[in-house]
Amino acid sequence: MKSVRRAFAALDVLVESAPRAVRVADLAGYLGVSAATASRVLATLAEQGYATRTVDRRYTIGVRSLPLATNWMRMLRDAAMEPAIRVADQTGEIVVVSQLLGAEQVPVLWHLPRHRETMSATDIAQVVSPYPLWATASGRALLGSLPPAQRRRLLPQEAIPTLTELTPTSSTAIKTAIRTGLKYGAHVEEGEVHPGIWCCSVALEPTQADERLAIAAICLGEPSASQLRRIHRVLRREAFNTIVALPTRGECRRLAH
Repeated sequence: MKSVRRAFAALDVLVESAPRAVRVADLAGYLGVSAATASRVLATLAEQGYATRTVDRRYTIGVRSLPLATNWMRMLRDAAMEPAIRVADQTGEIVVVSQLLGAEQVPVLWHLPRHRETMSATDIAQVVSPYPLWATASGRALLGSLPPAQRRRLLPQEAIPTLTELTPTSSTAIKTAIRTGLKYGAHVEEGEVHPGIWCCSVALEPTQADERLAIAAICLGEPSASQLRRIHRVLRREAFNTIVALPTRGECRRLAH
């Protein structure tokens, strides 16, 4: 029972600290246990998807505990929903805002344009489900926002699975795609995850809590050159508007420092 109580207490800390990641030493002090014990508790939470380990060896909430971070998620959605609606209205495309959690890209909100509001839940899930970080435009935008040393740690080191015939299948190809996106100010995905689905994504500037976010427009089919330019322009403008609206350091409760 003691280990269960520690796990719940640790999860509470991660949730209250979001989006700031927590050091093992800070959690050990909070729980009144050794660093080794705190590390084991966090590792167990990570194995079950309730925590994620960051590249700097801290821990934050996981995919399964993200809904528990209600204060932070409400502030994030309040800041990003209006820009997302404007992107959908001005481009006519599906808009998704994703967050980097450890080594995972997690959609945190999405908005459908009016002509897509009748999409089925199955079709929506296909578009907004989490996918490998390296495979998608949003994932590559998030990777591109990281310092090079941190980015290298998150790139695949083993064989890369093929999702479609267009999936990049080598680290060299992924690095080239990231460099291209950084050069042009937007990252593009053209059927690498699902045939016929096209995506353009722009990374937001890191928040004061060093949170990494990206906003993307997703097209069910390849856009024209003029539509691509419009999407790129609108995304860059609304990415700036989103980051301006996000809560500041003083507005977020956190344990870590």
